Amino acid sequence: MKKFLFLINFLCSASFLYAQLGINEFNCKRGFTDENGNDVDWIEIYNPNPFAIELGGWSLTDNPTAPGKWIFPAQVLESRGYLVVFASGKDGPRDVSFRLASEGEYLALVSPDGDIVQEFAPGYPPQFEDVSLGIPSGGGPAVPLRPTPGAAN
Repeated sequence: MKKFLFLINFLCSASFLYAQLGINEFNCKRGFTDENGNDVDWIEIYNPNPFAIELGGWSLTDNPTAPGKWIFPAQVLESRGYLVVFASGKDGPRDVSFRLASEGEYLALVSPDGDIVQEFAPGYPPQFEDVSLGIPSGGGPAVPLRPTPGAAN
């Protein structure tokens, strides 16, 4: 019984539940427009889990010493859903407070408890126009892709 309860506690822990939530794709050489029609840098978050996840408290950062640089507002990312946020430097509900450097830099997704869930360290590679960096549909490391913001890679 003790082993069974340990297993249940492990399976219900936040780190296990959120293990696959991640940065699915991003691009800092535009290719996507915001609600105002402006070309913007963007970051796509994907939830591959069979359940929705509350994103409030999660954060994105381009600085390894500031894990909570931009905190997601309360919102639900549905099961197998995508969320595109704009790395515009504007700091709003869908506007991340920093921009992405085209020459490459650190980028991370951080859980509400401060654990780094995914990071590109020491930095992602240089970016090119009309090419995003993303996780292939079958999984694996990030590779250059044709941009597909808000959809499967």
